[in-house]
Amino acid sequence: MEDLETEVEYQSGNIGKYDLGFDGTNFLLLAKQTACLARKAFGVEETSKKE
Repeated sequence: MEDLETEVEYQSGNIGKYDLGFDGTNFLLLAKQTACLARKAFGVEETSKKE
């Protein structure tokens, strides 16, 4: 069986995107980190990466 990448959208108040994991018994929703695509519209400031 092929090991394919899976993504899940789940809505509860807002829509979130998650990777799907499996711990041997249960499927798990794994949080994804995404960038804001409209930073200026929402007043999100750029942050510098700490080294």
